[in-house]
Amino acid sequence: MALMSAAAAQSGPLALRGGAVIFAGKHFEDSRGVSDETYDASILNGQAFSLVQENIVRTHQAGTLRGLHYQRPPFAQDKVVSVIKGRAQFFWAELGGNGDANVVDSVILEAGACALYTPGSCAHGF
Repeated sequence: MALMSAAAAQSGPLALRGGAVIFAGKHFEDSRGVSDETYDASILNGQAFSLVQENIVRTHQAGTLRGLHYQRPPFAQDKVVSVIKGRAQFFWAELGGNGDANVVDSVILEAGACALYTPGSCAHGF
């Protein structure tokens, strides 16, 4: 498990086990305020995925585990997650055809630092 900071993410996409990728968008700040580019296809080296839904989750109590989320084909969903405030630990497991977890890993992301992409073949939790 690694703690991902903004500095580590700015050096470029970091491939992780199970097809997951840590990446950072661009941060813009001026007298008007801030703007964060959260996704650009070129960041993931052309990795194409279809955005199915977007959620914002607020967890009130530290240590809360929301379980693993997984959709079987043809409903499988790639996921991109990031942290708005504080830090969060994300887990993912690459599932084989028989439902066994082939790869299980986790990373802690800090607010505004970067995002985590996990392919639809992975169960994902936080």
